[in-house]
Amino acid sequence: MDWYLLALKRYAQFSGRSRRKEYWMYSLINGMIGLVLYGGGIVLMAHRGLAALLLIFAVVYELGTVVPGLACGVRRLHDTGR
Repeated sequence: MDWYLLALKRYAQFSGRSRRKEYWMYSLINGMIGLVLYGGGIVLMAHRGLAALLLIFAVVYELGTVVPGLACGVRRLHDTGR
């Protein structure tokens, strides 16, 4: 969890390097959160209000993590020499 929070703290830092563990732990946790949010929205389709709220929250979460994901990916590319 510390690696995920580290990537979020360095959300706008496109210079420097990210270790392999930081990149993959961020990707793994971010993917699991997205899976839970989108999966929960799909499962709760019978309750339209709750499902809509959950899917809206999932979209807001994904939009909020676009820049940290790009920054972490760019720092990882710097670490691999690209």
